[in-house]
Amino acid sequence: MMKNTGRRMVCFFFACLLALSLITPDPSIAQRKYRPEMLLPSHYPEVFDGYGRVDRIEGEEIVINDRLFKLSPRFSFATKTSTRAAGELLKVGDTVGFKISADSHVISLWLIEDGSGAR
Repeated sequence: MMKNTGRRMVCFFFACLLALSLITPDPSIAQRKYRPEMLLPSHYPEVFDGYGRVDRIEGEEIVINDRLFKLSPRFSFATKTSTRAAGELLKVGDTVGFKISADSHVISLWLIEDGSGAR
C-alpha cells in the first residue's frame, strides 16, 4: 500500500514538473520589445525598444514601468493622429512605446493608449 502511494506521488510530481516546463511566458511580453496586439497607425514603428505605462515625467527624466530613463533634449512624441505632437500632451498613466538611442536616452515616444481614455 505504501509503495503505491509513493509511486503516485512521484508520478504526480513529474507530471506537474512537465506541465510547468511547457507553460513558458512569451519572451516578447517579458522584454516588452514588441508592440501589443492592437491596431496602431501605420506611422508607428513595427518594433519598439520598450513599452509600458508612464509612472513619472520630471525634467529630463521619465519613469516607464518603474524604470528610469533619460529623455533626449530633442525627443519626439507621436500620437495616433499626429506624428509630431507636443511633449506636454504626454502624461502619467499613458501607455507608450519608445525608442532608445545608443547612449540610452529616450529619443521617441509613441502614445499607445491614453491613461484617461480622452485622446
